[in-house]
Amino acid sequence: MGIALLILFFLRPRQVAMLPDDSHKKKIVDILAARIPAFTDIFDEETFYIFAFVLTLVSICVVVFLSRRVTIKDAGHTD
Repeated sequence: MGIALLILFFLRPRQVAMLPDDSHKKKIVDILAARIPAFTDIFDEETFYIFAFVLTLVSICVVVFLSRRVTIKDAGHTD
């Protein structure tokens, strides 16, 4: 029941306020949007799959490394 309520909460329709055309906030957003490359400018299909594979592999390596180095102690025990 709780998960269904969370899903409904995040999927509810939202009101989006539009910025006026002469707003300084809109100008900043437009400048930043022009400087950030689009997804298709960075990746084609093949390079995206290579990136996803490498990211997954690096994530697994980091998790294995950290699992061997980090020890979590129970706060209830005072050794």
